[in-house]
Order: sequence, then structure tokens, then C-alpha cells
Amino acid sequence: RKKLITADSTEEEFAEVANILYKIGVTLKSLGEFDKSLRCFKQCLQVREAKLSSEHLDIAKNFNNLGVVASKSGNYPLAVQYWHKSIYAYKASGDMNEQDRVVQAIRGNIEMAERLS
Repeated sequence: RKKLITADSTEEEFAEVANILYKIGVTLKSLGEFDKSLRCFKQCLQVREAKLSSEHLDIAKNFNNLGVVASKSGNYPLAVQYWHKSIYAYKASGDMNEQDRVVQAIRGNIEMAERLS
């Protein structure tokens, strides 16, 4: 298997690969292919974490999608872990605070997942 990016890859190449993996993950999630989707989102996260701060908005979105896929797979404890990381990254990014609808929706997902586990 050929590597898509290397240590010598540019910032733009990292971003492009991460975005492709993210879009594939979203598509697989919508098709109900949760295991494959989870792998794509994890790979996307690895690429993004190599170049972005852990408080970046894209990292927050990635963790949220990992939580959604884990939840749809029935792995509620893992979903809760991802969602907590998502909330942290959203708030640390400076773009969101405790009252924002995205953070509130994720908190609702956490409450639901905790009841189901």
C-alpha cells in the first residue's frame, strides 16, 4: 500500500488528504458502513493531528464524527470518550462556548449514550 503523505509533504497535501479521508468517512457513515467510516475518521484524525493543534475546529469536528459512528455501532462508552474530546476541542478553539448549539447537541448525545450503556 502506497503512502498518501510523507514527512516531506506540504501543509496543503496534509489538508487535502485529511479532507478526502473525512469526506469518505462521512459518505461511509451515511451508507451505514460504520466500521469503515470509523477507520477513515481515525486516519483523518492522525493526519490532522500531525499538523494542527489539538484545539483546532477540524479536530473537534473529527472527534464528534468519531463519536457519532461509535454510537451508531453500539459502542456507547467509546462514543462518550470521543464526544468529551470534541467538546474540549470546540471550547479550546475559541469558536464555541458552553452555550453554543453544537456543544449542547453533543452534551445531549453524551446523556443519551450514557443511558444506553
